[in-house]
Order: sequence, then C-alpha cells, then structure tokens
Amino acid sequence: MPTTTIEERLAEIGRQIDGLEAKARAGGGEARSRIQRELGALRQQEASARAAAHEGPDAFEERFEQFEARLHVAQSSLAADLADNRKKFAEAVENELHSWDTYFERLQAQTAMRAASAREQSETAISDLRRRRNILAEQLADARTASGEAWDEQKQRIAAARDDLERKADEVSARFK
Repeated sequence: MPTTTIEERLAEIGRQIDGLEAKARAGGGEARSRIQRELGALRQQEASARAAAHEGPDAFEERFEQFEARLHVAQSSLAADLADNRKKFAEAVENELHSWDTYFERLQAQTAMRAASAREQSETAISDLRRRRNILAEQLADARTASGEAWDEQKQRIAAARDDLERKADEVSARFK
C-alpha cells in the first residue's frame, strides 16, 4: 500500500482550501468577511504545517492535525453562512461547534508539553474558548425555538458569537505556536 507523503497531504488540503475559496466567491456577500478571515487562518496554519515538516514527523503530525481540524471548522462555517434555511443553518452551526471541540483538543495537545507557566496560560485561554463555544451552543438552542423576528435577532447574535469565537481561537493559536 503506497504511503502519502507530507507534500501530497499538504497539496490535498490546499485543494480543499481552494475549494472553500471558490464556494465563498460564489456565495453571498454577508459571509465574505468571515470566510476571508477563515481562509487567512487556514493559510497561516498551512504555512505552520509546512514549517513543522522540517522539524520532523512528530512536529508535522501535530501541526497537520491542528490544520485539518481548523479546515473542518472553516468548512462547517461556510456551510452555515451559505445555508438557505433555518434547519440547514442550525445543523451547520452544530457541526461547526463539534469541529471547534476537535480543534480545541488539538490546541490543548500542542500546549501540553510546554513549561508549567506557559501550559497554565494556554489552559486558561483554551478554557475561555470552550466557555465561548458553550455560549454559542446555548444561543443556537434558543434560536431553534425562535420564530419570525426573534429568529433573525438570534441569527445575528449567533453570527457575532461565531465571529468572536473564531477571532479568539486564532489569537490563541498564534500566541501558543
């Protein structure tokens, strides 16, 4: 059975990012700024994974898994942004929440081997991210039962919470590389 090289794995995930970019261009303008941020974060993670490839296979695997998890967040986020009805939107945001869980686990694994003070700081930051994620999940649960105007307001709150979570997660990731 042939093995996949690091370059092949990076190329495949690069194609997936290109596909997200194409979907974003075809989609509506409302999602454009969030998707541009998502794509920027993905390109940074891609560069980090490429750099880790020179540090050795263990470093690469760790960064690549984090990169893949961030890609899944972006895919779910785009699906939510492009959803054409409430049910699809709620399902996509639910998938996004699960993707964030995986991403936070990867972040935590990355920071587990740090010195005690840095590990404590990263644990605190990741705990804050999880708290923000849980608030978003509560807002989604409330939105599922909302109707009419209340739904529109809930959707706006969810969008703001998603933006906030994304920005904070990217800050934490950049801080603890």
